[in-house]
Amino acid sequence: MSFMTALSVGQSFMKYVDDQNKANQQEALHQSNRLRAVQARDLKIQSLNTRLTQEAEAASATKLEAEIAALKKQERASVAAGEAGVAGNSVDILIDSFEAQKLRGDTVVNANLNAIENEIALQRRGADAEAEQRVNSVPRGQYPSLIASAATAGVKAVGTYYSGLDDEAQDIFLEKYNLTFLRG
Repeated sequence: MSFMTALSVGQSFMKYVDDQNKANQQEALHQSNRLRAVQARDLKIQSLNTRLTQEAEAASATKLEAEIAALKKQERASVAAGEAGVAGNSVDILIDSFEAQKLRGDTVVNANLNAIENEIALQRRGADAEAEQRVNSVPRGQYPSLIASAATAGVKAVGTYYSGLDDEAQDIFLEKYNLTFLRG
């Protein structure tokens, strides 16, 4: 093997090593970006979960206040009706209307809480999509093929060897390896 052929093979090997290093660096960048994107998504989701918990607690407190208010009104109406000596359907309807008012209030609170839960679920999905888009924005490392690199090195080595031959040796080389179609 001539010096130029060995140099050509060495250059091909060094290019393979360099491509391998570049791919490792790109993969490390991708993984680092992926980790940061997932952490950002997790923080957003934690924030959304905290908001949902706060909204649920506020709804529960609102419903409890409405329950207490309805019970107070019912008791006041019962006491007032008893003191006045009034009884019957009109008193029962008045007392039932306080319960109905509370139930309508509960329905509104529940509907609002469901709407907030749906909104937060959509925001979670948006955070997931955002993280996925961010991860995909940095490509993964593309590792060179060892076989392709070896084949390229072989072709370069043969080309370098061939170009170093005189015309007669080139003709012999082409005939020996049945490459006469390559004659210029």
